[in-house]
Amino acid sequence: MKEPTNKNTNARKATKAEHEELMDIMREIAKKERETQLAEYQRLIDESEGCYTPDTFDKMLPLAEEGLPEAQCFVGEYHEYYNQEADHKEQAEYWFRQAAEQHYPPAELALGEWLYYGRHTFKTDPECEQWLLLAAEHRKARACYFLGELEKDKGDMAEACRWWLKGSEGDDEWSQRELAFCYETAQGVPYDLDAAIAWYKRAALHEFCIGNVDACYQIAVLKKYAMEKFANLSDWASDRFWEGEKEMLRGNLAEAVSLWRWTPDPRAMVMEAWQMLHVVEGVVEKEGDEYFDDEMFFEEEEDAIEAVAKFFSKQKHPAAYYLKGYLYEQGICYIKKNMTRARHWYEKAAAAGDEVAAWKLKQLECHP
Repeated sequence: MKEPTNKNTNARKATKAEHEELMDIMREIAKKERETQLAEYQRLIDESEGCYTPDTFDKMLPLAEEGLPEAQCFVGEYHEYYNQEADHKEQAEYWFRQAAEQHYPPAELALGEWLYYGRHTFKTDPECEQWLLLAAEHRKARACYFLGELEKDKGDMAEACRWWLKGSEGDDEWSQRELAFCYETAQGVPYDLDAAIAWYKRAALHEFCIGNVDACYQIAVLKKYAMEKFANLSDWASDRFWEGEKEMLRGNLAEAVSLWRWTPDPRAMVMEAWQMLHVVEGVVEKEGDEYFDDEMFFEEEEDAIEAVAKFFSKQKHPAAYYLKGYLYEQGICYIKKNMTRARHWYEKAAAAGDEVAAWKLKQLECHP
């Protein structure tokens, strides 16, 4: 067999070197094009101050069509939230998918969330888990919240809490809210009121906390206070309260609530406040939720609030001050909304050292 000549070998080396050089040139061109596209994308975002206006959409669409994932995600979000045309759902999913397939983490999360709600038909799509897992791998903490919700739907609360812990450590307030509730109610994790308070507080300090987590945090604080202050009570009411606590530890919250209701133990009054806020603020979101019988609650909600308000009025504790302010701010049930009185009680709570009350006052100043 004839050995290849040096001439042929050198020709192959030259061809390979030329190919690598050409690839380097193409990569450099692509890099500069992306830098140009990103600069234009950022200019449009700055110009619109992050608002999803039709004018910004029209300018952003060419960048999306050129393949810029950031622009594709923007266009998808515009179709999801602001476009009311007949095909807006299909368009939203199309653009999220285009960006997600380029391994753009915000789009992986957006597509996973979109599919979690079943293309906004509120029926989970089987594909959503794979995108949420990718988003979680790329450190999108909110993906952990949805993965936890998927595990909750499967009935595995321990696995749900594992995901919510991961999301909480990534500072996702939705995960923090769910994890706190689980620690407070012994769902998937051991009963730990201190851990519940810590995670509620972290969630409550977010600017856009969901479901008034700040009020749930105050309830947990007030519960701990009542547990410590009235630890030595011993009568039938106290026995009934502890029976409810035991049921809660077993995960039988409906039974616990039935034991706490109408019990003149101060700790049981806190339980009524806890129940009121969780139900009124939407913790019970699904029909047939195993945690509470919300129809039973709403039949008696005025009695519950009256008992809670009576308990609050006897306590000189920041959490009690805060919750009185919350009742006036929200105007729950027969309590008329009164922002002057709400601010008064928030100021008392803040003066007593409550950080969430101080944050709430700042929010009220910005959004009177």
